[in-house]
Amino acid sequence: MPASEAAFKGTCEAAMSTYLTDGCPREDVVGGCDITTSGSLEKVVNLYYAPKTATEVEQICMDEGSTFVASP
Repeated sequence: MPASEAAFKGTCEAAMSTYLTDGCPREDVVGGCDITTSGSLEKVVNLYYAPKTATEVEQICMDEGSTFVASP
């Protein structure tokens, strides 16, 4: 497991969430924030689900300096 994947897995587990190796469920996704780091070979998007709205997710992305991605 690459170091970045291990770190992401640890963060996910610390948040009491389930780490999935085959991708996140797409049902009820309202948008996401692209948090891919410069020079990274892996694209990383934090997905947000209903009941959040796309407008709320856009604001979250702006606040953290990431790029909003419409429901992928």
